[in-house]
Amino acid sequence: MPLRWLVPLLGIGLGGEIGRADEPVAIAKCIWESMGERGSKQSQQVTVRGVVTWVAANKLGLLIEDDSGGIYVNLTSTRWADSTTDRELFSEQLQPGQLVDVYGELTAGGYSPQIMPLDVTVLGAAPPPPPQPFSPERFFSGAENGRRICAEGIVQQIESSFGGQTIHLAYRGRRYRATLPRSATRIPNAWIDGTVALTGAATAIFNTRGELLEPRLRLLGA
Repeated sequence: MPLRWLVPLLGIGLGGEIGRADEPVAIAKCIWESMGERGSKQSQQVTVRGVVTWVAANKLGLLIEDDSGGIYVNLTSTRWADSTTDRELFSEQLQPGQLVDVYGELTAGGYSPQIMPLDVTVLGAAPPPPPQPFSPERFFSGAENGRRICAEGIVQQIESSFGGQTIHLAYRGRRYRATLPRSATRIPNAWIDGTVALTGAATAIFNTRGELLEPRLRLLGA
């Protein structure tokens, strides 16, 4: 087995030649500081520590969360590994429930700040952060972006999609979708027209101007 497959399991980050920030900072703090005092988006290098709460089906991104908030880690950056092959091998090892240190550049992102990693270290397993109680105002405004929440809604449609299932839901006239990975137990059609409470990581679908179009809930299981 190549050494690069082993180093994350040993708690050693990839790209060890890269200088790291001193100590992990709270995710909410680094996001706030990245926006600048007047909302001007500035980039900086930071280290954050959090639990992986969701990994994209295509392995190109993931969400991590600490006690203060959550943030998207964009794994399309080629700067944190020696080659595309190395990046893909390491991405395959990243799973929900891992405690990780992520060192990289904090950027504005398309909708909210994100980290372009230079180094990722898997520290071990950790329980997921407790979900935030459902606040429709915060969820539908995008304020819960990156956080685990327990969202409510009436199931309107269930369809197969890339990597699993997509559940269409409505809550008091507002609509959103939840995605379920292929590895999870499939949701039966008997759920349609039923009221459910689903726990997952909130993300945002946005347009080219960075405006929120629809919140989306990323589930690990039903």
